[in-house]
Amino acid sequence: MTGPTSFSANVARRTWIAALCLFCVLVLAVQCWVTRFSINPDGISYLDMADQLLQGNLRALVHPYWSPLYSCLLALGLKVFSPGPANEILTVHLVNSFIGLMALASFAFFVGQWPRAHEPATDFRLRTGFAYSLFLLGTIEMIGLGYVSPDLCVAALGYLIAGLCCRLANPRAGWLTAAIRYPRAATQRSGET
Repeated sequence: MTGPTSFSANVARRTWIAALCLFCVLVLAVQCWVTRFSINPDGISYLDMADQLLQGNLRALVHPYWSPLYSCLLALGLKVFSPGPANEILTVHLVNSFIGLMALASFAFFVGQWPRAHEPATDFRLRTGFAYSLFLLGTIEMIGLGYVSPDLCVAALGYLIAGLCCRLANPRAGWLTAAIRYPRAATQRSGET
């Protein structure tokens, strides 16, 4: 069914997703503001690694316990904003806020890649509303924006990978997805002969 009805349904769905994303941004912003002065012992270690990176010590990246990606992100934030020692913690939380927004964008991509069956608008609203409430629960309660750790980076990458997997599973995907799938299909065909 195409025409004005499907167009208005798409607009309503996009408006609903935009409202959910805006609500999530507001909740994340409040959470970041409330926890802006808190830091945990692991966060101090990541901040020390970022300071070492800024001084040119790349050996700080090689550590069996601490994440090099998160330390690089913190070092980038410290380099861009160049805060004084008293404001380093605020910069760390600003970087965490940015990572939280990237996690939300990855989650929105994931939700957008779900198979779209013909379902009533109320089912779509309930399903996506429930999904975004689980995102907020996981981000605020289980990961925590006040907790300085790479866990939110891992969540963002996980949502992105899940969205890419859903996109690959879509049989009506575009040429880029087909190009990504092609070598695997060609390999399977050559193995059968």
